[in-house]
Amino acid sequence: MKVRTSAKVSFLADRRGTTMMLFAAVFPMMCFCIGAAVDFARHSNAQSQTKAAVDAAVLAGARTLALTDSESAAIASAQFYYTQNVTGRLPTTNDTVEFQVKANKSEVTASGNVSLEMTFLKMAGINDLPLLQNAGSSFAKAEIRGGGGSDLEVSVMLDVTGSMCADGKGPCTTGTKIDALKTAATELVNIVVRDNQAPYKSRVALVPFAKRIRMAPDGDGATIMKKLTNLDATWSGWKRVCDEYGATTSGSGESGGSTECLEYDVEYQSNLNIKPCVTDRFYDNPWAIDTTDEAPGFGRWMNAYQGRRSPVSEDSSDTASTTGLGLVEEDPSDNYNWDNGGYCSTPEENQIVPLSSDKSMLVNKINGLKAYGSTGGALGTAFSWYTLTSKWSGIWTGGSAPANNALMTTMQANGAPQLRKVAILMSDGVYNTYRGWDGKDQQEMSDYALEICTAMKAAGIEIYTVAFDLDSLTATERTIAEATLKACGTDIDHFYNTLNASELQTAFRDIAVKLTSVVLTD
Repeated sequence: MKVRTSAKVSFLADRRGTTMMLFAAVFPMMCFCIGAAVDFARHSNAQSQTKAAVDAAVLAGARTLALTDSESAAIASAQFYYTQNVTGRLPTTNDTVEFQVKANKSEVTASGNVSLEMTFLKMAGINDLPLLQNAGSSFAKAEIRGGGGSDLEVSVMLDVTGSMCADGKGPCTTGTKIDALKTAATELVNIVVRDNQAPYKSRVALVPFAKRIRMAPDGDGATIMKKLTNLDATWSGWKRVCDEYGATTSGSGESGGSTECLEYDVEYQSNLNIKPCVTDRFYDNPWAIDTTDEAPGFGRWMNAYQGRRSPVSEDSSDTASTTGLGLVEEDPSDNYNWDNGGYCSTPEENQIVPLSSDKSMLVNKINGLKAYGSTGGALGTAFSWYTLTSKWSGIWTGGSAPANNALMTTMQANGAPQLRKVAILMSDGVYNTYRGWDGKDQQEMSDYALEICTAMKAAGIEIYTVAFDLDSLTATERTIAEATLKACGTDIDHFYNTLNASELQTAFRDIAVKLTSVVLTD
């Protein structure tokens, strides 16, 4: 009896097989959990790679869109970068990720589905897990923003002088050089001026220049010329009129030279109309150009078509003329600031365009430019500043009014100023004109332009300069022209020396891209 009891107790106390039995029972579950952990790790890695590939793709597509303004090129670029960045990714069961251009060509986005094939989780009937899917996933998008996170105002000075024509005189609307300029400027506008003006606004002004700046169509300059020169819409008085002309001399003027008058007569003329073109703000005493951005006003008027404010004043000041007033036959005026039709020899196609975000209008104006006349480089430089400074908000009104200059130093949370003001100064060379008077010393005229550039930069304006085809100049001319444009720029990295149409287009495109930013958003 004791033996049986002892055997029973011994049997019940034996636990040597229990652990093995438990291990056998949980081993499959342990393997599944480890395998699931492996699958989840694989999924996490593949999902990170896929999201990074999509991010890179939309950024690449947006950069291509900014450069080319082409939806197809942007989509192709995004698809290429996506494919390259998922090379080596673990096998997927489907991948329908594709890219679109949206928001008036200011965004590149992605959509579609992609899943990762499972291994161990298949034992639980889970064949794949989504890496990205349209329902419930937040696809990144890349936005093109003008100004690099700031509002942007850009003034583009365009050399439309006779040297841009094949014959070096003009007028011309087409030709190797003027066509290159039109193509380059159009591309810049298409990149910088976005259809979507939120959250940042971008506007461009066009400053076509030759020996004068045209402000309005012929016969329609009364209001703007009063603001700029304080000259009346019409003039009546005694005037010296040429009755007989001699031969035209050769030269670089708007008509290719000057015509000599052989005989004058004095006539009384009534209600002549103001010519809608202006020249430099210049003072005879002391003999100096104005290098400020002060708005026109008492004592600081723009000079008119003739290079003076005759018969009111001999220059930009309010010092009254004492002779040539045209009040009596014995004291006739020699002024050319008014005529019957209010006609300005600067082509109407080259009228200045203040700041605007109307891309179609800006492109149409560029395409219509006509090259003609001599090179008033200081005048073009000054008006590039005038279209940007808020001190001229009484001249450029409404949607063309420049924003307050103080915003250039008002910083945002993103570390960028609230506003950037940028001038792009393009020329093919020899500055030889001021006050509408051509054939002047290149160095003197270039020095005037440089004085204005220096003042602009001191006021916070960023300046890019683009030289075009300087190799066609003489060695001396080229040296002066290149030195002037280099010194006018904000720094040497803001200077582009282009020799042909392709390089000009590349320069304008590079500047445009520098003035925009591509931002990745959710």
